[in-house]
Order: sequence, then C-alpha cells, then structure tokens
Amino acid sequence: GMSAALGDAQITLTAGSAEVSIGNEKKTLSKAVTEQNGQNMVSLNALAAALGYTAEWNAEENTLYITGGVQ
Repeated sequence: GMSAALGDAQITLTAGSAEVSIGNEKKTLSKAVTEQNGQNMVSLNALAAALGYTAEWNAEENTLYITGGVQ
C-alpha cells in the first residue's frame, strides 16, 4: 500500500483496491489503484474527487489543475 498526509489526515491506498482511508473515514475511488512495473498508480482525478477537490486537465497547457477541497 501507500500513504500520504493531507493536513492532519493520513491517506492510505492499496494496490488492487478502490477503497481509500482518509483519517478515520473510508471512501471509494471511481478507479482502483493499480500496480505497473512495481509502481502503485492512482488516478489523480479519482483521488481528488474522493478528497473533495476537482481535477481538470488543460490539454493546451499540458497541465492538471486541482482546485477546491473540503472547507
């Protein structure tokens, strides 16, 4: 699995699972975490949505913008 922190909340994800733990809360991602060449891969769009953010791809700028969040 893999984990990260967002403020005081610990975020935990596991390859092969769409479940994410955010602090004491569990949410389901729209896409499961996968493993490719020994690396865990998670959809930033799915993770952003689970955290209450919006992810928007700007193809012209080749940039992903993540905005919002839980207030």
